Amino acid sequence: MLRLFINKNDDCKNMNMNMKYLQGFTLIEMMVSIVVASLLSIAVINTYTSQSSMFTIQSQRTRMANDGRDTYEVLSRLLRQAESSSIATSTAGTTLTIDFTIPTGYRVWPNTTAPYADNAIRLQWDSTGSNPSEIRIANGTTIAGLGSDPLNTLVGNTTGSNTQITNLALSQNVSGDYALTITARAGNNGPSASFQGMVMPRN
Repeated sequence: MLRLFINKNDDCKNMNMNMKYLQGFTLIEMMVSIVVASLLSIAVINTYTSQSSMFTIQSQRTRMANDGRDTYEVLSRLLRQAESSSIATSTAGTTLTIDFTIPTGYRVWPNTTAPYADNAIRLQWDSTGSNPSEIRIANGTTIAGLGSDPLNTLVGNTTGSNTQITNLALSQNVSGDYALTITARAGNNGPSASFQGMVMPRN
């Protein structure tokens, strides 16, 4: 009987020790854990936000650079196909208009429908008007008739972070070639870049 009693006492001691180890966290420990977890979460969120912002800015810059370079290439190719004597620029308020013709019968975009008679092309850019920061294009049979032809947006959009064309300039040099300048900007307040070079028309 004594031996059995001793064993029961040993079991009680072991149970008390086990209960001691099974006790939960104190309120202070839980509060410290919550604070540490919150700080780590804030750090992760700030890092993600910063990296996301940098990625967005870089993406805007890349798109703006590509749009500006592609636009310069398209316009310079069109002007190289133009009849030099036909190139005329005019300014009305904040709107710049560039009119020219390409030889009849040549398949030059946007004159892509046989018999390729729509050889008159108009480029128009406006800095602040109804279509701000856009370059628009139209083509028709004659320059005189271009006024009634619809203009379609070639590049430029003032919505959100899209590429905007903040400057378009074309001027003739003494040698007969033309200096073409295009400035593109990413969004309303983003970075900008200029693309310029000399263009020699067909004749």
